[in-house]
Order: sequence, then structure tokens, then C-alpha cells
Amino acid sequence: MGPQKFTASNSAEALKLIRKRMGPDAMVISTTDIDQGVEIVAISSEDLASLSDPTIASNKSVKKTSGLLTKLLFR
Repeated sequence: MGPQKFTASNSAEALKLIRKRMGPDAMVISTTDIDQGVEIVAISSEDLASLSDPTIASNKSVKKTSGLLTKLLFR
């Protein structure tokens, strides 16, 4: 599916949307302040892995590694 754009009134709301739609291992690519609040571009760990190396897209170690970074980003 690739990166997706989320807009919300604030970062906390945008991150909730990302978690709900992409799961807890989603990674933020960029954030931008806009008139309506904030725009965040994010990608799921599976999509990121498949972009890097299609053979590891289903590897569970990808989820474990990305989960650590996600926990830091989505606190």
C-alpha cells in the first residue's frame, strides 16, 4: 500500500488515526503543520520492509525491530 497521509487537528489525534488504521508498528515519515492542524505521512512496518526487500516483508523480526522505534514515536 505504501505511505499514507493523515490530517487531524493536532499530532495526538493524527497519531491515534495512524495507530488505528496502520497498527502500532507504523512509522512516521514526515510531519507538517497546516492550517487545519497537522499532516503526518506514515508507513506500516510491513510496507517499509517490502520496499526494502520483498523477501523479508513477512518476517516477524521486522515487526519486533520496528516496534521499538514505534514505541518511542507514539508515546
